[in-house]
Amino acid sequence: MLVDGNHLMISTKKYYLISIKSIIFLILLMSCSSSEKETETLLLNDVETYQSGLSFLEKSDYKKAVDEFNNLSLNHPFSPLAKKSDIMTAYSLYENNEIKKAISKLENYIEMNPKDEFSDYAHYLLAMCYYIQVSSQDRDSSLSKKALNSFKLILTKYPNSKYAKDSRIKIEYIQNALAVNELNIGKF
Repeated sequence: MLVDGNHLMISTKKYYLISIKSIIFLILLMSCSSSEKETETLLLNDVETYQSGLSFLEKSDYKKAVDEFNNLSLNHPFSPLAKKSDIMTAYSLYENNEIKKAISKLENYIEMNPKDEFSDYAHYLLAMCYYIQVSSQDRDSSLSKKALNSFKLILTKYPNSKYAKDSRIKIEYIQNALAVNELNIGKF
């Protein structure tokens, strides 16, 4: 009789152990499926994210625009809008006066996409990042030279782009500023 009692006790323990494991498994399964549904609802599709970034940009809320465009790049890296969102991130940073971050973003973009449809604009925006940092004519001319070289690159690589005309004007201005700088150094 003792053998039957032990056998019954072992069967009961196995039954409870299997039941507990099943319940834990079901709880985990339910929590995984609900979190997947939540992430699906939290993640917008690429077009909605891009449109959201543009709307923040129109409202001049550049920080939120940067966040939206970065989200698109991170969550939808193979989207046709991913490259465009990288450019829009750089533009939003530029508008938010985060020039160093914009330069870094643009340099990465140009390195990764040297012959992309937005490369001419990326080079132009990079040149503008240097250009707006050009201070007065009696200061260090290194940023002026970087801006000058960037605008000249646009004229050599993209002579027929819509940014070429503005680049010529900026080149002329920078060359005049550098000449005045050299004249001031000579006078000193």
